[in-house]
This record gives sequence, structure tokens and C-alpha cells, in this order.
Amino acid sequence: MAALHDLIRPALRPLQPDGKYATEQIDEGILESVTALYVVDLEMSGPNAQLHEVLDLGGVRCTLHESLAEEASWGARVKPKHIGNAIPGALKVVGYSPKAWKDALDLEPAFHRFEDRTLRRSEG
Repeated sequence: MAALHDLIRPALRPLQPDGKYATEQIDEGILESVTALYVVDLEMSGPNAQLHEVLDLGGVRCTLHESLAEEASWGARVKPKHIGNAIPGALKVVGYSPKAWKDALDLEPAFHRFEDRTLRRSEG
């Protein structure tokens, strides 16, 4: 487990009260009490975050044991607002079609559901 902690520690930053990331790294001992990791995956309509949009949002919660066993997962398709900006290859990767995305969520509700799911799992 120490090897995993050493791997992820440099990328972790504490949140300030205003929700922004602090510049300093987290305390060395903080990972000792962490028992799970939530991995987030965003599938976008292209590589430029200022031009392209989220089409699929997902996450997997796993235990921080040697096996990284999955505890829970969640995902949702997200309705695009500017599909004309999409790169065809990105649409192919995610399997986008208007029919397949018929029941997709708007971006904000998708993130709220994702946040609720993440927090609920983290507390329980």
C-alpha cells in the first residue's frame, strides 16, 4: 500500500475554504486514514476543454488495498449543447448518437447526481 500512497501523494492537494486547491501538498500522514479512492472519468466531445463538452461522466470507488477492489460505480450520459463542435473520432469512441443519448442528463444535474453518489458512498 505504501507504493500506491507514494504514487498518488504528489498529485493530491488540500482544498481551501473557498474550494480552491492549496499550493502545498497534503500532509504525509493523511493518506494513512484514507480507505478508498474514487476515480473519475469524463468522456468529452474533443480534447479542448474550452470548446468541447462532457458527453459521459463516470466514476468507480475502490478500496485502497493491494487489489483495489471495486466497491461501487456510477455513470451517466450527458446531453451535449454544442454537438456541432464535436470531433467525429471522439463521438465514435463514446458511441454517441442522438438516439442513444435520448435519455441523457443535462450537465448540471448529472454532476449533482454524481456528487451525491460520491458523497453518499464516502460517508457510508
